[in-house]
Amino acid sequence: LALADLWSDLGCLYFESGQYDKAVERFSEVFKNNPDNLQAKLYLGMSHFELGDNPKAKQLLQEARSGTQDVMIQNAADVYLDKLK
Repeated sequence: LALADLWSDLGCLYFESGQYDKAVERFSEVFKNNPDNLQAKLYLGMSHFELGDNPKAKQLLQEARSGTQDVMIQNAADVYLDKLK
């Protein structure tokens, strides 16, 4: 695995265990090194949502949603965007 994959996997573990601040750190690193990583952008947006940073969450989720044809990313983004309405 590449280092970015390890950071992403670690970010997912932090997200799933409710450690959203640590998830933001990990996904920010992944995203900084690979701005085209839409999965990292999605998780970064979801983590910001869980931390209550709704404007940042909305921006990231909308960008992840519009940047892909991947239905799983679109659906996950839609779930969180609906919560922001």
